[in-house]
Amino acid sequence: MPCGIATDDTTKDFFQYVVDSRRLNALFGFINEEMLFPSVLHNFKFCLLVLGGRLCRTDHATIVFNSHNVEQSKDEERRFILTREDIALLNPNTRTCPVFFWRRSAEITKAIYNRLPVLNREGGTNEWEIRFGTIFHSSNDSDLFLADGTDTSVPLYEAKMFDQYNHRYGSYDQLQDGERSHMLPEVSADRLGDPHYRAQAFWFVEEREVDTVLSGKWSARWLLGFRNITSAGRGAQPFISIAKVWV
Repeated sequence: MPCGIATDDTTKDFFQYVVDSRRLNALFGFINEEMLFPSVLHNFKFCLLVLGGRLCRTDHATIVFNSHNVEQSKDEERRFILTREDIALLNPNTRTCPVFFWRRSAEITKAIYNRLPVLNREGGTNEWEIRFGTIFHSSNDSDLFLADGTDTSVPLYEAKMFDQYNHRYGSYDQLQDGERSHMLPEVSADRLGDPHYRAQAFWFVEEREVDTVLSGKWSARWLLGFRNITSAGRGAQPFISIAKVWV
């Protein structure tokens, strides 16, 4: 089966039923990098889904993801155990199967979630008092974007400019003047080693426009931004995630 049978939103109701009825015995996930299926894309993910019948139920499942071959799927460092309670703990909104490439990663994540509440529990208590919103959209608000910065403007961060654990992932200073690109070259390790290096934005926006958007909604001197796009979701468009950061 495609791995999406356990991880995708479109099949979440089926997976919830499998987990709640205690029929999920194991899931062995693979990626076609060694071309086990020659006519299928190299990055296609598929799995062996092991289900029990009415007389063969279990309280936990053995899971492994991203194995390139059968031998890798046998590696105990890759395998992790999840119970019905674990899945509800880690993915309370969708109840889909969380993906880990290593057992240690699963253990660390479960330990964190047992200590701290999830960021946003749909239909439940908002313990973090979090609110989601977009400051500027690259299409709807393009009339506010300036090609050159002024004394009263701030740089506009785009989603492709940062990545996990790296807020200086991509920068326009590595392109020719005036050049736009849907993908930016990664900032070199030498530059990342310089704490004073700042990624260069393509657009700027007047600071008063930022204050207008945030007026009455946010009073802290910082913003937490995220990118709503991944390498697996190229059909979506990046949106402006961070417009201003106070230090």
